[in-house]
Amino acid sequence: MYHFLSRGSNKRSKPIGKLALGMVVLTALGHLTPGIAKDDETAVPAGAKTARSAAAANVTISLDNDVHIRDQLADYFSQLNANHVPTKILLEKGAVLFGDLIKANDGQPGSPPAGPTLKGSAPIAIGGSTSAGALNYGSFFEALNDLEHATLFDTSLWPGKDAIKADSQYLQEQSGIVPLVLATIEYNSIPEDELGPDNQSGAYYQPESPGPVGDTRLFVGSVLGTPVVYGPNPTFIFTEKLFVNNTGRKIADLVLTVRGKKQTTTYKIQPGLPFTVNLANPSIRVENSYTLNFTMDGKKYETDSVFTYTGDHSTTGAPAAPGGRTTVSNACYDMPAVTANLAYQGVKNTLNMRIYPAYGTVSGSVVNDGGCFNGSNPQLKQVMVIVDGFDAFNNRTHDSIWEDFGQSMRQFRQAGFDLVVPDYRQGNDYIQRNGLALRKLITDVIPTWLADDGDPRLVVMSGSMGGQVSNYALSTAEAAGETHNVALFFAIDSPFKGANIPIGMQGLVEFLAPLAEEGAAFLQALNSPAASQQLLVNRYDDPNIAFPGVFATLPEIWYQPKPEFHDYYGELHQLGLPQQSRNIGIASGSGTGTNVFGYVPEANPKVTMNRVNWSTSLFGIVVGRFILDARTDHGGQFFYGRIKNPIPFINGEPSSRTLRLSLDHGDRWDTAPGGYRTSPQEVSDAYNSSGSSKGTMSSPLDKHSFVPLFSALYLDVDDPYYIPANDPNLFDRTAFDAIWYEKCNVEHVTATSGSSELIFAELSAFLTGNPPPQPELPLEHCHTPEDNYPVPVCIVNFDPLGISNPRYVEFDGSDSHVPRGVITSYRWDYDDANGGPDGGGPYNSHVYTLPPGSPGYLAKPTLTVTDSNGNSWSTLCDQVPVGIDY
Repeated sequence: MYHFLSRGSNKRSKPIGKLALGMVVLTALGHLTPGIAKDDETAVPAGAKTARSAAAANVTISLDNDVHIRDQLADYFSQLNANHVPTKILLEKGAVLFGDLIKANDGQPGSPPAGPTLKGSAPIAIGGSTSAGALNYGSFFEALNDLEHATLFDTSLWPGKDAIKADSQYLQEQSGIVPLVLATIEYNSIPEDELGPDNQSGAYYQPESPGPVGDTRLFVGSVLGTPVVYGPNPTFIFTEKLFVNNTGRKIADLVLTVRGKKQTTTYKIQPGLPFTVNLANPSIRVENSYTLNFTMDGKKYETDSVFTYTGDHSTTGAPAAPGGRTTVSNACYDMPAVTANLAYQGVKNTLNMRIYPAYGTVSGSVVNDGGCFNGSNPQLKQVMVIVDGFDAFNNRTHDSIWEDFGQSMRQFRQAGFDLVVPDYRQGNDYIQRNGLALRKLITDVIPTWLADDGDPRLVVMSGSMGGQVSNYALSTAEAAGETHNVALFFAIDSPFKGANIPIGMQGLVEFLAPLAEEGAAFLQALNSPAASQQLLVNRYDDPNIAFPGVFATLPEIWYQPKPEFHDYYGELHQLGLPQQSRNIGIASGSGTGTNVFGYVPEANPKVTMNRVNWSTSLFGIVVGRFILDARTDHGGQFFYGRIKNPIPFINGEPSSRTLRLSLDHGDRWDTAPGGYRTSPQEVSDAYNSSGSSKGTMSSPLDKHSFVPLFSALYLDVDDPYYIPANDPNLFDRTAFDAIWYEKCNVEHVTATSGSSELIFAELSAFLTGNPPPQPELPLEHCHTPEDNYPVPVCIVNFDPLGISNPRYVEFDGSDSHVPRGVITSYRWDYDDANGGPDGGGPYNSHVYTLPPGSPGYLAKPTLTVTDSNGNSWSTLCDQVPVGIDY
């Protein structure tokens, strides 16, 4: 039995513009997968304020024993007269927790006694090679955090630690190159004797003179931009983007000296050019150190750092690499684009190409702007093709694919698969056009990329619309007598019978499209060929339904599948699944009969999904009104919108209009079991966080079914509420060779332990040539034990009012239970970069803190319970809004 939900951090929702239409759901026609787990870092202190110019020449604060001194000083410094701090960064003993760390890495003549001094033309030594002053990954970013948040600091001078971390992580993950980061940051130092504490009066750290206090100093530090370096011969690089400074100074003459156990090696660094470093080959993680020398403004500097490295990546849950291979490449290579041989309706589509080799090789020495090598002459050993989904606005790239699929892609590569990743030039175009381009890649191009000893068999891993593109490529190749060599085909939550975007959501777009550029873009995406082909319900692009003049009322528009839908699925059903491959269908929806909303839709078929209603008055007469009312899909009116304003035009557009949208029947797709999207909640959050929003939008339903389960499993049923767990003839209803569905509905294309276990079991069998049996599927209804497994129950409590940052949250798992035995452990995963999983008991708490400048998101915490029989099961708790209104 598959159990224990293993979920990575999900993609986080963001506000999307002044109208905040929230139709980010459109981008999900193709993708959502666990993201990349972030390392721990020092959180922004509660109560810390963005620095501003101050008013008074002298400001005092009274110590409060209930408030951390760091927070009090942050408040004090935010009010300090700017005349006291000429460099705009104030740092001194007590100002931040790690003041000694900053001072130990001071690179200014006349440094504090604990620091080094300038001796003639000798370098200014920062820290020590193995001393407490030598920076490692954690202490370097702690220092940047303190400098960034110490106070009066203009973040436009440099992007801040989060941007440096992101750039470093991106470079490491995309190209396998280890980034070398250097920081030279000026800060103002105030000697303690110039601050006069007056404990009797309660005043503390009050400057005794109205003029400038202290002097300007310079923090100098360097670190490798990754927590762990892998392999004995890593490739390093230093670029201008990795130089952190707030002065605009130029540096030159960079020399890196790496000290190993048996040898010391020196490398001259040319910015932008990678170079290989020789290390020992450890079997465990060990610590190494380096010194970086450079020149700045005619002065020589050197700074020391320590780093951790190990022999190889570790892989959990992945099959053993084929042929006893032991070396994994970390580089990525961008290849020439591939254009289809055949046209669909007179047009040929093109795929941009990237390779992430594992044990194969690709030539390339120049790193492009994307952080990958410009590749040539691939010699691949074991190929897996990763096929992305719908790109609503044609703005997805290989980087977006890595962001969404990176966690799984790393596991596939570590298991020995050379990853070939196409990116659509036109990601919302007809499925057939992109399918023909993929067919060209698989049948004509990849065979020329194989090494002499490479395995000609291919694996295709596709998600959402990518499953449709892949299926079309393989099936039409077979029909044409072409050899595609695909032996294993995965279709993960792919709409083989259609996908659903709530018609209420579409009504919002319909209503707002004439009023804002963002709305028009969303409407264009809804009308794109790929959306029209896949959506179970969509509006006709009827030129007779136009927006008439001012004060007009639009007619009712009846929604139903478009002709493109019928044409595409008619062709799909005629083609069927490919016959030369083993085909695996995976659904993100519940196969045990759990509806997405968890209630019986017949009881309340007209429940409101999103609503906002505000009005203004003048002398008691209503002069302005704005109404939006979107409902779940049902027969009758599902959307009503009205704008009434005495001003005829706003920004050149009609400011008074009404729209009513209706259905002649309702198929209740919104609530059916299936891989879900959180579009309604995202719409509300985006609207409420918009500066131009009027009133508060409510969203009592936070999710909707996106790909119904019967569609993902390509079943010969049309009832959206069909329960496969109750059907003894289930496997006769699907053309797939093996399937997986979830016990409870999970977010679209989210990896779980069940689906991951199936995938890696199939990959292991593929490598050995022995197909595995169909896995045992969940049978019991959601939130009930499966074969005596524990049932986690998670209750979340927090203050729901307003945008709270930090937000204190209490978790209660005391209602969790197990039929046999006892619960022995509780594990809380908060889905928060600032806090890893916690153990402990049934009660827990966590503080979510959003760093300044970071977008708000909905955290999705998880509770996992384990019983005395060793069985574990997980559940998603309610979402927690971090930095956004609830």
